[in-house]
Amino acid sequence: MFSGGVTSGRAFRDAFIHGAVFLVVLVLVTAGIYQIVQKAMIGEMQNLITEEVMLLKEIESSDGLDAIANIGFLNARIKTSSTHIFALFGPNGKKLAGNLKQPPPHAGWMRMVFHGLLPEPYGDYLVESNRLASGATLVIGRSTAPIQRVLRIIVFTTGVAALIVFLLRIVLAYMTSRKTLLRLARIVQTLEAVAAGDSSARIPLDGSGEQIERASSLMNLQLDRLSESMQMNRYTMQAIAHDLRSPLNRASILLQDIQRMLADNDLLREKVETAASQLVGLADIFDATLRISKLRSETGTDTFQVISAADIIEETVEAYAPVAEDAGYHLVMDLSDEGSSTILGDQRMLKQLFANLIENALRHCPQGSQIKLVVSGDENCETIVTVSDNGPGIPLEKRKDVLEPFHRLNRNRSTPGTGLGLALVAAIAERHSATLELDDNQPGLVVRLRFNSVPQTVT
Repeated sequence: MFSGGVTSGRAFRDAFIHGAVFLVVLVLVTAGIYQIVQKAMIGEMQNLITEEVMLLKEIESSDGLDAIANIGFLNARIKTSSTHIFALFGPNGKKLAGNLKQPPPHAGWMRMVFHGLLPEPYGDYLVESNRLASGATLVIGRSTAPIQRVLRIIVFTTGVAALIVFLLRIVLAYMTSRKTLLRLARIVQTLEAVAAGDSSARIPLDGSGEQIERASSLMNLQLDRLSESMQMNRYTMQAIAHDLRSPLNRASILLQDIQRMLADNDLLREKVETAASQLVGLADIFDATLRISKLRSETGTDTFQVISAADIIEETVEAYAPVAEDAGYHLVMDLSDEGSSTILGDQRMLKQLFANLIENALRHCPQGSQIKLVVSGDENCETIVTVSDNGPGIPLEKRKDVLEPFHRLNRNRSTPGTGLGLALVAAIAERHSATLELDDNQPGLVVRLRFNSVPQTVT
């Protein structure tokens, strides 16, 4: 099953990282612009103040100090004091005009902060204090509030723009990642369907021509070839099985005729009977092979019915109990915790499945062994059927192999069997979308089948 969210995709993570890098770079650029604009505006303000100082110095040199003191904007209580500073102090430090109470501590450029009320200055000011030829002190300054407002606008505008760009990038990355995730999910769903046996499943294409689209097209091409190969193998296997069944049946009939003709020759009759039994076993192998091939090629549940797993177990155990008892085995069942054991399936197939498991246990377990079938339910709405024995079991590394056709634990094949029993069980379980697990019974083998339960009202 495909897992993972939109935000866990590589595209989204890369976009987030790139967005974060973009914000860092933008902060650095904004800091640089902030410094450049601030320096330029302060420089421009200094030029204005310098021009005003030069103008007043010319007035002093031509008309004297009193002419400066009588200038209206210095002598009046101006309403622009919140943005401008104009002050004139005599050689003895006495205020002659302006809106500054006392002269600055030293001459030259400085930044001064005031907290007065109108008409007194308030806020941060850029101030120049000059010593005039008469010994008086001329102070001219301007509020830096306009500069601060411009700088705040730059920071605010840049911040809002950066946030908008970052959010748009995240949204676009989310949409791109979601689109990619949906395409990957379709690919995974298709591959899961193929793995579940639906060889006709293909990845849907939208004709966009993007990389994932081209990769999906190539995967569909490989799935086509795989499906054709599997179909050819199935047809070949079925053709071989069908073509050989007729000669085998004819040979079996001829051997039966020979048996009747050799009624007085015990030795030849015994050999003929052995040959006939071998032909019957070979025919059974072909039948099982055809059945497995057919199960793995079929899809859909149109022919399935809602049936009780407990009822099938009970019927199968009742059929095999006398045979098991005569052979020295204990075949028991436990249906006390069957829960909701109704499943959707084919009754004939499921009986074959449980019969194969019982026969497999009877074949491989020593006499006196117990073979137990249990039906139970769980909180995940599953019907669980377990078939356990206390025989030799199957090694962990071989449990997957024994589910393949013709695979046997005994490599020299000295023991009876075809290697198709558990393979047929696996094919029937797969046909019913059931999970097949092989586990250790310590000692022995546990075969666990998990079926999806269905409500009993379903028909």
